Parts: sequence; C-alpha cells; structure tokens
Amino acid sequence: MKEKFNQIIESVKTARRMLITSHLDPDGDSIGSQLALKGWLMDSAKEVRIINQGKIPSKYLFLDEEKAIEDFDSAKAIDWSADLIFVLECPNLERIGEVKKLLKEGAKVINLDHHPDNSFFGDISYVDTQACALGEIIYELLTSAGYHLDKRIATQLYAAILTDTGRFRFSNTTPEALRIGAELIALGANPREINNQIYYNNSNASLKLLGFLLLNLETF
Repeated sequence: MKEKFNQIIESVKTARRMLITSHLDPDGDSIGSQLALKGWLMDSAKEVRIINQGKIPSKYLFLDEEKAIEDFDSAKAIDWSADLIFVLECPNLERIGEVKKLLKEGAKVINLDHHPDNSFFGDISYVDTQACALGEIIYELLTSAGYHLDKRIATQLYAAILTDTGRFRFSNTTPEALRIGAELIALGANPREINNQIYYNNSNASLKLLGFLLLNLETF
C-alpha cells in the first residue's frame, strides 16, 4: 500500500491539470470519494475537475456545496484535457462512459478501486478488495500524504463509507471501517445530519410513489 501511495503522491507533485472521474451515474461512495480527493488536489495547487456521465442524485447534493461535480453533457468539458486522470471504482475504462473521450494520449491514469472484478488498467492501479468502500482507500491515501482532513472532507468520506456499508450493516463493515468512521466523526462529520440528508430527506414525489406502491401491494 505504502509503495503505491508514494507513486500516486509523486505523480500528483509533477502533474499540472487533473481529472477525477468515476462510473456512470455515480453513487454515494463515488461522489464522496471524488470530492474528498479533489479537496486534497486543490490544496496542492493543482487545476482539478470532476467530470462524470450522469447527474448527482439530489440526496447527495449537500456534499457538493461548491457544485464542483460536472456532468459530461457540457460543451466546456469536451475541449479540456488533463495530464493526470484518477478513475475511481471502475472495473474498466468503459464504465466511465463518454468521459473516456477526455483521456488524451500521454495522460497518466491512476486506477483506484475496491471491487474484485477490476482489470488493473492504467499506469498505477491500487485495488484493495478488503476495503469496505472507496472512501476508505481515499482516507488512507490522504492521511498517507500527510493531508489534514477538515470537517467538509470528513463529511464527504463518512458519507462514502456510510452508503457503501449500508449504514454499517453490510458484511463489509469491518473493524477498520468503524475505526475510520469514528475518526471522521472526531474530525467533524455529523452522523445524524448525514443520515438525515441521505436516507430521510424524501421529496413529495418519492413519498407519493412509495404510497402508491404500498396501496397497491399484493402478496402471494
């Protein structure tokens, strides 16, 4: 782990423009991890953009207060390129969809994932199948770089781990996941607020849909 993280940290030092992307229609782990990673890179005085194919679900908008995450369906995205590209939790480059058009020849690709079906593409691949979420890997990377996690980044990483462990209920909830979660709370992440935003902040439309489904439920 240390050797791979050192390679990534050195790559960041020599790069100027960076792209962060993830799979089509990003989820909570992807969104929280991308934003936390961007925080570190921006504080390293780099030009950084997050571009995905697919909009952020409304329940995760609170994580992106600066509206940093862009949808690929944007004219300005097509005419931009980076010399270092982070691809997060994708088994292969096909999973990033149309964003693949932004991967120019000569750009270094860093592949970070925790899923066992990863094909180990890219110039640097770090795949930890024991990690509960990508958020755990990003946490370890940032702390290895000596980066101070503020409340905003702690919140983003807590949301990433929370959603991929099913609110710490799934079998991937390890002692390490709980240790990191506790550390993120100590850094300012508020479990109640994060849970309320993601799981209990329902729109009228979604509540009406749920009501319709329950009223028309049949058992066999």
